[in-house]
Amino acid sequence: SWEEESEPGKQYNAEETYINNVHNLVSAPSGEYLTLSQGEHTYPLKFILPPNLPSSFIGKYGSVTYVVKATLKEDKRFGLSTMITSEPFLVLRKLNLDEDPTLHKEIVRTAEKRLWGTVCFCMSGKVAATLTMNKTGHLPGEDIFMDAEISNSSPRTVKAVQAAIIMHSTFNARSKVRSNSQIVNKKRDDWEMAYGEGRRWKNVRLTIPPYIPESRLDGCDIVDIRYELLFKVEISGNNELRISIPIVVTPRSAI
Repeated sequence: SWEEESEPGKQYNAEETYINNVHNLVSAPSGEYLTLSQGEHTYPLKFILPPNLPSSFIGKYGSVTYVVKATLKEDKRFGLSTMITSEPFLVLRKLNLDEDPTLHKEIVRTAEKRLWGTVCFCMSGKVAATLTMNKTGHLPGEDIFMDAEISNSSPRTVKAVQAAIIMHSTFNARSKVRSNSQIVNKKRDDWEMAYGEGRRWKNVRLTIPPYIPESRLDGCDIVDIRYELLFKVEISGNNELRISIPIVVTPRSAI
């Protein structure tokens, strides 16, 4: 849910229930009262979660959360109240990366940007970059390995190079959609590259955080998630050269 800044007081929201099961661990026969003796009493419970539950997720405008709750209803004749205790738990849904062989393949992307001089606009040149990533399908906690080559043949100065894993979340409140993007990890190198200079990244690692929801958030119809690796070359004069590669994230196993 959220409120639009342009519509004060107007709230957009949506809600889904994925599981709601109640189990009686112990109860008295109909019409009778159950008396428990003093001491500890243990009542084991085993429940298999449905396979189509969306993964746990906490976002800016919405979340998917799970909780197990235990309720003890005491005898009202003695003025006792109902006792409730609860505990949240994490659900991580596994995607099958083997269904798409392309997710295991190396990928190469190139980009270039023509820039003009700040003093003499008759001078121009290009900043070029090539990014190589080992694969596009990844597990939480796994390392992305990258090679990059940057060359500056422009009259501008390259200021820095950065690679970031970005999570894009889309929240659908039926009649309104709101999106949010956040960096979940990044690597940044600050250096200056003048005309004719170049720089290389070799086998640079960028780790995917261990506890993030899977791509797409299957099973949830009101929240969608996608990831990208964004490689950015920062250039003087507020210029940028960007390379974007979509990536897929899947948990190792369900908990």
